[in-house]
Amino acid sequence: MRVSYRARRHGVGLSRLPLIGGRICALDGEGLGVMSVVEAHAQVNKQIDDLLATIYLVRDNNELVERLFDQLVNDLVELTFLETHLDFEEGVIDLRDFQEQIATLTRQCRAMGLPHQS
Repeated sequence: MRVSYRARRHGVGLSRLPLIGGRICALDGEGLGVMSVVEAHAQVNKQIDDLLATIYLVRDNNELVERLFDQLVNDLVELTFLETHLDFEEGVIDLRDFQEQIATLTRQCRAMGLPHQS
């Protein structure tokens, strides 16, 4: 099976791969788990909120802030892919539009050197 995208969580050891039927495969060190795209979307939104709060708290530690910003960018990119997937699942876009949007997002990410490799 070809995977259309791979989002890697740096420093946390969590990576997600899309699976057929709107389920996401998550590897978190405790084995393989499956969550819905909606659950993954909610989890990434929470991670973004936590990162923003943490960045503010450690704003005087430049090295840590830089690592957290890299993680924030990765989470925002992941969220963009998840929102596109949700649009497809909810019928907002058809399969062809979904494929085109994922391909476009992937090209844009690669052009910008994403995801960050820390």
